[in-house]
Amino acid sequence: MGLINDIEEQVQLSLVGKPINYTMHIGGTWHVSVDNKFPTVDIRRWYEDSRTGLKPTCVGIALTYIIMLAR
Repeated sequence: MGLINDIEEQVQLSLVGKPINYTMHIGGTWHVSVDNKFPTVDIRRWYEDSRTGLKPTCVGIALTYIIMLAR
């Protein structure tokens, strides 16, 4: 809950065309991310790949900006 304002700010910046690549660790193996590739707020489990670093798994949810703005 403490990251909602930060996430909302990143979404607003993305909506006006600013380059965004926001990722924040939220506990355990979970991260939240916002970037310009997809118009979503992604809450996902990640894992450590020994060759390339952190990588997302298929476990998680992606919320479109429309859902976030309806709040």
